[in-house]
Amino acid sequence: MRIWARQAISDFPKFPLTAGPKEIKSEITANLWRDNLSVGEIAIRQRVTPRYVQMLFEEEGTTFTEFVLEARLHRVHRLLADPRLADHSISTIAFDVGFGDLSYFNKTFRRRFGRTPSDVRAASARKA
Repeated sequence: MRIWARQAISDFPKFPLTAGPKEIKSEITANLWRDNLSVGEIAIRQRVTPRYVQMLFEEEGTTFTEFVLEARLHRVHRLLADPRLADHSISTIAFDVGFGDLSYFNKTFRRRFGRTPSDVRAASARKA
């Protein structure tokens, strides 16, 4: 091993691996609104390595990205079904939850729920 490689490894910060899946997921959920949410950012906030975060999700058969997407989709669905938010546009809600691309949001929402965001909102309005 080259000297520079040994030095780089020894300079890498050693974080205590104390955060578990519950803490990691809570941190993600609290920061869903950030459109640039990343494994690295969550790892720093939880004082663990990015690889540790990835391994926690791998153990559950998913990935960080899949978890974030699913959490955002469920949050948007819940907000669209809330009659108190009927005056907020669908795009505003999607952007506020962390989606940066409206086309991607619409496609993934429909794939996940089998209905468009407008359908969910209309069904909520009929119930109210």
